[in-house]
Amino acid sequence: MKKKVVSLTLVLCMLLSFMPIIASAATSGTCGSNLTWTLDDNGTLTISGTGEMDNWDIYDTLTPWYSNCDSIKNVIIENSVTSIGEDAFSGCRSLTSITIPNSVTSIGDSTFFYCSSLTSITIPNSVTSIGYGAFEGCSSLTSITIPNSVTSIGDWAFEGCSSLTSITIPNSVTSIGIWAFKSCSSLTSIAIPNSITSICYCAFSYCSSLTDVYYGGSEERWNSINISVNNYYLTDATIHYNSSGIPTGTKGNTNSTSDGAPIIKSVYVKDSGNNYNIMNTAVNMQEDSTVSVDLSVDVDWNGNENGKIYITQGTKTSIEVPNGKLTFKPGEELSAGKTVYILAIDEANGKSTSTQVKLKVNAKNGAEWNPSTGTNNFNFKLGQNVGFTIPDSVVFPFGGMEIGFGLDFIPITFEYENENKINIAFGIDSSNIDKTTGRFKDFSFADYKSTLKKNMKKGRDGYTVAKSNEKLVNGLKKKYPNMKFDKVKFSVSKDMGWDADVTGYAEMSYFDGGWHFNEGFLAFNAEFSYEYQGQVFIWVVPCYYEFGGKVGGGIEGTLKDIQIDGFKPTLEGYISGKVGASIGGGIGVAKVCTVGASGSGSLNIKYALHRDYVKSWGEGDANINVKVVGKTVAEKNFAHGEFTIYETGNKNALIKDKNAITLQSEDEMYDSIDIDSIYPNESRAYAENSTEWLGDKPQINLMDVDYTNKELNKVADNIYTECAPQICEIDGKKVMVIQWDNSNRADVDRTMLVYSVYDDEKGTWSAPKAVDDDGTADFYPCFKDGYLVWQNEKSTLTDDMTLTEIDQKAEICVAKWNGNGFDAPTAITDNNTLDTQPSVTAESGTVHVVWTTNTKDDIMGISGTNAIMQSDFDGTSWSKPTTVKSGLNAITNISTGIADGTFGIAYVADDDNDFATINDRDIKIIANGKEEQLTDNDVLDSNPVFANDMIYYYSGGNIAYSDLHGTNVKTVFDEPKAGLTDSFVVDSNKKGDTAIWWTKTLDNSTEVYSSLYKDGEWSDEIQVTSVGNIAKYPSGILNDDGTMLVAFNNGIAENNQIVKTDLYTISVMPSYDIALSDAEFDEDNMTAYATVTNKGELPIESYKVAISGNNEKTVSEPLKAGESAEIEIEYKKPSDFSKRNVELSVSIENVDEYNLTNNSATLSIGNADITVENVAVNEDETIVSANVSNIGYADAKNVKVQLRDGSADGSVIEEKSFDIAVGASKNVQFNIDKSSMKFFDAQKQLYVTAEYDGDEISKGNNDGYVFISSGSGVADYETEILNYNKNSEGKYVINSVARNNTDKTVSCVLYSAVYSSDGTLKSCGTVKADIKANTDTGVDITLPCEIETGDTIKTFMWDKNMLPLAKNAEVDI
Repeated sequence: MKKKVVSLTLVLCMLLSFMPIIASAATSGTCGSNLTWTLDDNGTLTISGTGEMDNWDIYDTLTPWYSNCDSIKNVIIENSVTSIGEDAFSGCRSLTSITIPNSVTSIGDSTFFYCSSLTSITIPNSVTSIGYGAFEGCSSLTSITIPNSVTSIGDWAFEGCSSLTSITIPNSVTSIGIWAFKSCSSLTSIAIPNSITSICYCAFSYCSSLTDVYYGGSEERWNSINISVNNYYLTDATIHYNSSGIPTGTKGNTNSTSDGAPIIKSVYVKDSGNNYNIMNTAVNMQEDSTVSVDLSVDVDWNGNENGKIYITQGTKTSIEVPNGKLTFKPGEELSAGKTVYILAIDEANGKSTSTQVKLKVNAKNGAEWNPSTGTNNFNFKLGQNVGFTIPDSVVFPFGGMEIGFGLDFIPITFEYENENKINIAFGIDSSNIDKTTGRFKDFSFADYKSTLKKNMKKGRDGYTVAKSNEKLVNGLKKKYPNMKFDKVKFSVSKDMGWDADVTGYAEMSYFDGGWHFNEGFLAFNAEFSYEYQGQVFIWVVPCYYEFGGKVGGGIEGTLKDIQIDGFKPTLEGYISGKVGASIGGGIGVAKVCTVGASGSGSLNIKYALHRDYVKSWGEGDANINVKVVGKTVAEKNFAHGEFTIYETGNKNALIKDKNAITLQSEDEMYDSIDIDSIYPNESRAYAENSTEWLGDKPQINLMDVDYTNKELNKVADNIYTECAPQICEIDGKKVMVIQWDNSNRADVDRTMLVYSVYDDEKGTWSAPKAVDDDGTADFYPCFKDGYLVWQNEKSTLTDDMTLTEIDQKAEICVAKWNGNGFDAPTAITDNNTLDTQPSVTAESGTVHVVWTTNTKDDIMGISGTNAIMQSDFDGTSWSKPTTVKSGLNAITNISTGIADGTFGIAYVADDDNDFATINDRDIKIIANGKEEQLTDNDVLDSNPVFANDMIYYYSGGNIAYSDLHGTNVKTVFDEPKAGLTDSFVVDSNKKGDTAIWWTKTLDNSTEVYSSLYKDGEWSDEIQVTSVGNIAKYPSGILNDDGTMLVAFNNGIAENNQIVKTDLYTISVMPSYDIALSDAEFDEDNMTAYATVTNKGELPIESYKVAISGNNEKTVSEPLKAGESAEIEIEYKKPSDFSKRNVELSVSIENVDEYNLTNNSATLSIGNADITVENVAVNEDETIVSANVSNIGYADAKNVKVQLRDGSADGSVIEEKSFDIAVGASKNVQFNIDKSSMKFFDAQKQLYVTAEYDGDEISKGNNDGYVFISSGSGVADYETEILNYNKNSEGKYVINSVARNNTDKTVSCVLYSAVYSSDGTLKSCGTVKADIKANTDTGVDITLPCEIETGDTIKTFMWDKNMLPLAKNAEVDI
C-alpha cells in the first residue's frame, strides 16, 4: 500500500529530469506480458492484447510512452485487457478521453494522476476496485460514472477534481477512503447509498461548495455511519434521507444571478478537422493570425426562441453567434491577452448566462508604454463627481443640504529614473523636470517620497493627514524654493469648495513586457473654516443648526493601481469628510418665542474612489422645546445615535429614519398653528428644589486660577430656566433685570420681573426685588436707557386658557429707574387685543415705546395682519398709542434706537408670510415718518440692534453695521463666522469702543463668545466663558476702561435637556495671553513648527519664539485677539547632538501675561531612525530579504521587522524582532509560500516593514517592497461587462460576468451603476452571489434609467464587507 504525496509541479519536474537520457521518442512497444501499445500521429494511444497491464512508478520505472506523454490526447484500451496499471497515464496533461472495455476489472493506483485535461470517463461494470489516487488532480473532470460492480474506492481517489460538480456512489461500496474527494471545490451534490458504513478522515475536506447529500437510507441509519473528523462540509450540507439519487436535470453552465436564465450546454471550436470543447480544452491563437475556425454553441433557452448568443470580451469586442454557429478569425477579431466569454441572453426578459471559455489570443510582442512622447503634462480626474441631496425630512442637522465629492483635474509629472523605472509626482508642475535629463531638478524624488510617507504615517485617518499636508507643502517649499506646486479645486457640497494643495507620488516598473504600478500615496489639505446654517421647524418656530469651525476632509488609503490606457489611477481607500454640527436656540425666531435647544452631531461621508461608492451617515443627540407666553407649545427629542442618510445602491438608505424625527410638511406646519388650542404650562420641575440668591454674599471666583483676568461668580442657584438677565449701567450703577419665578403664584402666572443692583465696593448683587408684583405674568422685557418696558397680563391666567385668550390680556407697561428702584409702572395700553414685542428708547427728554399688534390676536403674526404701534413720553404723560405702520405680515423682530442722531424703528417682516423660508426676510427702517429698506438680498437679515449711533444686524452668518440709511455697510468679520447666530447683544462705552456677545454651541456645550472693536479694528472671536454647560441669554456692559461684565444663564443638561439653571456673571479685564499648540519637530531640516493663538482680549504687536536657549527670534506680524498663525524656528544642531528633550516656547515681550501655562511644549528630538533598504527576492521566489539599518542618533530596542502581504498595511506574513544600535545594519530574510497567498492580479507586492515603538525621526523610510508572480498568470477574481440591452419592459439590463479563479466558493456583492457624462449617478443596483471555485457567474442587474451616448457603465465585485475583490469593469458608451 502506498501513497505518493507529491505536487504536480514536483511530478513534472521529476519527469522532465529524465528526458535528457531518452535518446528518441518511441511510438510502439510492449506494456505487459501479452500487451502491446502504439501511438499514432493524431495522439491516439492504443493498448492491444490480453491480460494485465504492467505497473509503473514515477520514482522508479517510467511508462514506455512517457517521452510522448504530452502528445497523448486519446487512449483506446481494447477488449481482453484485464487491468490498467499503476501510474499508467500519470502526468498526461493533454489526455481528454479514454475508452475502457468491459474486460478491465481494476484501475491501479495513480493511474490518471494529474491528467488535467481529462473531462469525463465511464467506468465499465466489470471494474471492482479503483486504486489510491487513481484520478487525483484531474482538475477538468466534470463527470464520472462509477458502476455497481465497484466495491472499494481507494484513498485520495478523486482528490483535487476541482471541476467535478456531482457524483453518485454505487450501493456496492461500503466505505469512502481517506481524502477520497478532498479539494473537490465545485462538488455541490453527492449520492451516498445506505450500504456505506464508514467515511474516513478528510474524505470531503475543502469541498466548500457541497450543499446537498442524497442518502439512500433513513436519518437513523445515517447517524450510525462512522464519519471521521474533518468532514464538516459533508455534515453541514443538507441531508436528503431515503433518496433515490441526485435529481436529474439539464447539464451545462447554469451559473447566473437570475433564475430561469439560459443554459450554455457546450461550446466547440473546429480547426483543421479537430473539434475542441473550449469550455474545458484550451485553444491558443496568435495575434493577427488569419486562421478561420468554426464556433458552435449549444444553449437550452428554457422554451424561449428569442435568445441571442455572443462571443465577447466586453462591450467593445462582442460578436454575435447567429443560431449558435459562427465562422470567424479569432486572431484578427479578438483582442490579444483578454479573457473570452460566451454570453447567452434571453431577449424577452434580459436574463443571461455567461461562461469563460479557454480560447486565447496571444500577443505577438509585449506591448510597451512610454510616456515620453514629447510632453510631460498629464492630468487625470480622481473618481466621479458623485453626490446626493439629503432630504428635508431628515431633521438634524442636515436636511436639504446638497452633498457630494469632486476633485478637479490633478496635474502629474513624470521622471524617468532609468529604462525600467518611472517616478510620478502629483500636484507638481512639470517645470520641475530637467528637459535634458528627464529627471527632477532642484530636489530628490526619493526625499520627496520619504517626506510624503512620513507625513502619511503621522496619522492614518484622512483628517489628520489632510491637516498636516499644508504644513508639509510649506516645508517642501522652504526646503526646495524652486519647486512649483499646482492647486486643485475640491468640493464637498454645492456650497463648500476651496483650493487645496495636493501632494502624492507613484512608482512604476517595467517587467514581464509591460509597465506595472508599484506604490503611491495621495493627500490634500482639506482643513478649512466654513459656516452653514439651516433650520428645522418645531411647531412653527425655526430652530437653527449649523456646520462650522474647522472642517476636516482627506484621502484615506493609498494608490492601488494606475491603468496605462488614459492614465487612470485607482485609489484603494476613501475620500472622507466629517463636518461637525450643532443645534442652537433659534435663528430668525420671532422674539415672542423662547427656544430651548441643545445637542450636537456630525455629518460623515465616505467616498470610495475605487468603486464610486458613497455612504453618508449622521450622528447626533438633540432636544428642542418651544415656549410662548409661558406655555410649552412643542418639544422634541431626536437624532439619537447614528443613522444612515445615504448609501450607494441602497434604495432604503435615503431615509426618514426612525431615530431621526421627520419634519412636518409645510401644510402640516401651518395646521399645527392653533392659537385656539390649550397648551401645557412650561415645566416647573426645577422648583422642587429651592432657589437661592448668592449675589449678596461674598463672591468666590469660580474660574481656574490660571485665568487671573477673569472672575466668574454664581449669582443665583436653581432659577427659572428662561430668566434671561438684562444688565445696564444707569448713572454709574449697574442694574440687572431678570424674569423670576414667583413661587407663591400658580404655574401659569409665575413670571415676575425683578431687579438687582451691583455694589462696586463690596462686589455683590443686592437681593432681587419685584418691579411690580401685581400677581400677573410678565413677558418680553426690554431694559434700556433707564426705562423698562414689558408685556404684562392685565389679569391672572388659568391653565385652560387658549393662546388667543392669553394674548387678549396682553398690555404694554413701562417703568422708569429712579436711582434706587423702579417707579410705579404705567400701562400704555388697555384693551382686549394682543400687544407684544415692546422696545424702548430715550432721547433728549423724550421716551419712545414701540410694540406690535395683530388683528386676530395671533402672537406668531401668521394669521390676520400686523401693525407697529408707538407711544411717547414728553416728561409729563404718555401719548395715546398711534399706528406707525399697518397691514404687515408676521413681524419677527422689532427694535428702536438712535443712529445718525435720529430716532428710528427697525423691524423684520416675513415678506411671503411663510415661516418655512427665512432668506426673504429683510430689515426696514422707519425714521422721521419715512420708511427705507435697509437690506435687500437673498440671505437672512435679522435682529437689528442700535448701538454707538449705528445699527447692527445679523446677515447671512456675519454681523453687519451701517448708518440709518444702509450706506457704508461694513461687517465685523471678514467672512461668515461659524456658530454665530442672530441672538447677539451689543454695548459701547464712552470711548467709542464696542463689544458684541453671543453664544456658540460646540462639542455638546454652549459658551459665550465676544468680539471687541477698539482703535478702529474688530478682533476675531474671543471665548469668554468655559463653563462646559449650556450658556444662554448673555447680556453685557463694556466699561470705559475696557473691562466687560457679562450676565448669563448657565444651564446644566442631562440627555440634552436642561434640568437646572443658575445665574452667573463673568467680569473680564482685557489682558494678554498667547498660546502654543500643535507643536512638532522635523529632524530632516532641524526645524520646529507650531500654531500660536492670541487667546487674550488685547492685540499682540509682536512676540518671541525660542527653543531651549538654542535659538530665538521675534515675530513682528500682529495677532488680533482670537487670531492664530503658524510659526517655525530652526534648531542649531550641536556637535554632540544625541537624544534629548527641547522646549519650544512663545512669549510677549514687555507685558504681563495672565496665563503662562499654555506658552510652551516639550519636543523629543535626536531619536532613532530605522530604514528598510535593498528589498529583494531570490530567483525561485522563495526568500525575501532586506537590509534594516538605524541611521539616527539613538539606539532602537525591540524593532519589529515584518513581511506584509500586498501593502505596507497588509496582513503580517512573518515577524522578526531585534535591537539595532546607532549606525548598525542587519540583513533579514523571510521564507514565502505562494500557495497560501491571494493575488488580485498576475503579480503582487510583498512589503518589508519596520516598526519601532519609540520616537523616531522619520517613519517615511520604514518600508520597501518587491514583486512576486502568481505563477498562474491570473488574478483571484475578475469582472467584465459583456452587454447591455432593453428587456420587454423597456428597462435596461446590464449583463456582466464575475469570475472566481480560486479553489473556494466566494460570497460576494455585485454592483452595477450607470453614470452620466458629468459623473452623476443615474441608477444602480446590486445582487448577491455565491460563485463556486474556478467558475464564473453571469450577473444580470436591471436599472430603471436610459443609457445614452456619453454614459459610463461600471460593475464592481465586493466581498460581504463591501471591500473590493476584483478590479471594477468599466465601459464608456
